[in-house]
Amino acid sequence: MKKSWFIVILNLVCVVSCFCLLCIDSLKTKTLVNGFFFFVLLMGIFLICKFFYHKNYLKINEYSFSIGLIFILIAGFGFYKNTELALYFDQCIGVFVCFIGILSLQWSIQLKCIHNPFSFILFVFSILMIAISICVCLDAGFLKQIDLFPIWLLLICSLFDLIALLLVFISFRLYEKKTIKEQEKEDGEAELID
Repeated sequence: MKKSWFIVILNLVCVVSCFCLLCIDSLKTKTLVNGFFFFVLLMGIFLICKFFYHKNYLKINEYSFSIGLIFILIAGFGFYKNTELALYFDQCIGVFVCFIGILSLQWSIQLKCIHNPFSFILFVFSILMIAISICVCLDAGFLKQIDLFPIWLLLICSLFDLIALLLVFISFRLYEKKTIKEQEKEDGEAELID
């Protein structure tokens, strides 16, 4: 749960960005691209500071410095190529929605493994997200008939992802409590047998 804050923040940024694009006519895609890469830059700086502040350099499997540096490099590339990226904004949204779909697919498998009934709904929606995002990336002609389709897609998928993440957290909390109760019950029965 501790590392999921990044996914929550990223989805919230996507929701706010989509609302801005849908409501503010004068907002240019290039401005939004710069805003996104500014967010990526801040996240990179934050991860590097976190690496040193929490003394993560003493941990072998802690990669917040490397990930932070990668984010800073991506942001630098994004600022440098913002005009070109603005031309391919729909495809960038498609890649991002595909990323969201893959995360949701993993969560659906995790929910299936703990026998949660919502796993099937999440599975179907994640497969739909991945398939539609691939169509957006391939610039499918039938999607162009819907005005601002990639932005609506990102908005819907980000909102669904936030709800799915909340569902996953609640489901795993309930599963942990159930497992602890079952373990205590088994321990109590073992003591009675002895």
